[in-house]
Amino acid sequence: MTKRLLLITLLTITLTTACTRAASNSPPTELPINFPSPAPGSTPLCQPADLQTSSNSIETGEALLIGLTLTNQTKNPCALTNPPQVALLAGANQPLQTQLTAMSASQTPPAPAELQLAPGESVIISLVWNNYCQPLPNDHLSIRLALSATQNLDVATRILAAPRCDAKNAPSLLKVAPYSYPP
Repeated sequence: MTKRLLLITLLTITLTTACTRAASNSPPTELPINFPSPAPGSTPLCQPADLQTSSNSIETGEALLIGLTLTNQTKNPCALTNPPQVALLAGANQPLQTQLTAMSASQTPPAPAELQLAPGESVIISLVWNNYCQPLPNDHLSIRLALSATQNLDVATRILAAPRCDAKNAPSLLKVAPYSYPP
């Protein structure tokens, strides 16, 4: 599993080439909101305007790998909390029916609960999407990242094909890796 996570991380770095950013203040769509209260004097959570994003995807035959890079474009540090809270959305912010699961990452050391992002620094997030048995929406897809209980970042993606349908009666799965620094 460690080799698979390394492969996904390397693909994330390789694939993140197109830069897009769109902010949203609406509540997350089907996201569990479990953000801790910031400790006094701690680094503030990143806001949508703080982050420049890039994304890309690759179809592997079994799954669709989606890579996102987030870069702090401000002069101040900000923080992102793990695990990432994401939703996959079609054109008009309509959620796709996917079941979110945390990617089992037996990494050493374990992913921290919060990643600090210095000015100009980047983090990556990898998603693996399996078993989608519906037609892919004609609209563009986006990934909604909940940055806090009230702030979201919508990242437009270039997904041209859905993952293959392996089991019509099983849910579509979106596996989410923790935020991490590029190797």
